[in-house]
Amino acid sequence: MDIPQRAILDRFDRSDATLSKLIISPVGTPIPDGFDHVETTTRQKVRVAIGERLGNTRYLTHLIIDLSDQEPRHHYRWLCALSLGLEYNRSLKCILFNGVHFQEHVSRSFFVKIARFWRLNRSINELKLKSCSLDYASWITFGYSLRNCTHLRSISIDETMFTEFDFVALSPALRGSLQELKITNGEIDDYEVETIMKMWTIDNTAPAVLDLSNNPITHDACQSLSRLLKVIKSLSLAHNDLTDYGVSCLFGTYGYKPISYSFLTSLNLKATNITDKSCDVLHDLFTKETFKLRELILDDNREITNEGFALLLDGLVVNDKLRHLSMVNNVQVDANGWSRLLKVLCDTSTMDKTYTSNHCLETCIPPQNCYNHTETGEAIMQMLQINVDAKEERQNRSKNYHIAGVQKVLQSHLVHLYRHTQRCFLLNYNANSDNDDADDNDDDDKMLPLVLEWMSLNKNSRNSFLVFSSFFHICMHKCHLFELACPILKRKREGLESLVTILGDKEEYPELLACKDTYFARRRLFRAC
Repeated sequence: MDIPQRAILDRFDRSDATLSKLIISPVGTPIPDGFDHVETTTRQKVRVAIGERLGNTRYLTHLIIDLSDQEPRHHYRWLCALSLGLEYNRSLKCILFNGVHFQEHVSRSFFVKIARFWRLNRSINELKLKSCSLDYASWITFGYSLRNCTHLRSISIDETMFTEFDFVALSPALRGSLQELKITNGEIDDYEVETIMKMWTIDNTAPAVLDLSNNPITHDACQSLSRLLKVIKSLSLAHNDLTDYGVSCLFGTYGYKPISYSFLTSLNLKATNITDKSCDVLHDLFTKETFKLRELILDDNREITNEGFALLLDGLVVNDKLRHLSMVNNVQVDANGWSRLLKVLCDTSTMDKTYTSNHCLETCIPPQNCYNHTETGEAIMQMLQINVDAKEERQNRSKNYHIAGVQKVLQSHLVHLYRHTQRCFLLNYNANSDNDDADDNDDDDKMLPLVLEWMSLNKNSRNSFLVFSSFFHICMHKCHLFELACPILKRKREGLESLVTILGDKEEYPELLACKDTYFARRRLFRAC
């Protein structure tokens, strides 16, 4: 017996708690982190010994069986050996079969034996099949052996082919009580989708996560899938030929009863052959309060143009839920179309519009990476980062303030931007001022009194903390705040006095005490005016 195999058996015998993950795979295959390895070329005596010990271990939680290098006639020996202990195992949480060839006689001796494992193991919650092959009899035995496994929460079937009869045989295992179902890179089509929808209608529930990527699904299945949108949270239909008609059917906008609400938070429509018409449908979803979509992936839809992207942006102006948007390889959306995103994230036409811009979007992946290296692209990335930082600050303070809005106001209207706009503001406010040379000074400091007055207008709102926090940032800007504020706010003393009250009431924020000290050190200037 090889030394590594002997060591594995010894650790089983000692009930070693560190032996929690085991992979049986060919020599030279990558070993996941934390897994111990057993070679598939191990002698039959060692296979049986390992299989028997699977029934005695209390710490093994993950098992990967990779027989992709073995001839199909040798798979029977490994499966029979493992079934000796699997039927008594109560610790496994996840089991993965990769490249396993199941035949009818293997099904009877393996799936039937481990039916007790599926029924009595309360720890098992995840099952994965990858690149496996099963005949019709195997699918029947497999489906019925799983039907009593009430603790299974996730089933993933990848690169495993089956016919419509095989799918019906498997259907007892695909209960609506599952939390996650992934059937990818296979042959599931509209008939199978309709079959499983009928089953979940009977169950009156459906998995929260459904991934049907890279299958021959067409628009005919979308009407059935639309029934899930009131239950499901994540849906992936990537690499399916849905077209615009399929998206319209999915959301009930093409002659069908429209969907009034949805709990869908993640939607993947990558490479689904959609155009600007689908963007119009998605625009309507963005503007509805009853839809909670947070992630949208539209990669590799090369028929989406600047017009379609503009429709999405129009919806994002009033949307406060979407956080992640991906448009990779949509080559008809050029740099000019992409630049429109900046106005959605930070509308600099007025301070109020800057403050009420979209502060929810955190990541937006452009059609081409080069878009991020332009001046506009860097500004977009900066605004997205402000949204991310503001979200973290809200979570830390457990307060839902528009911190991102104030930061964008300070950055857009104070830091060497839009000087012409500044002069227009100053001409409007300084018409009666004694300072005749104010308009000739192009310093950013000229906007500080205007920003200060704008912030003081929110003194009675739930964002009063922002006024104080922003005042701290202004003082750190090292500007002559009160010297500039006095001539302009001389007749607007009420706004500045409200700021004094706010500063005095917020002593529970120790990180801003420096701001308060700066204020009272200059308070004499305010009294002098």
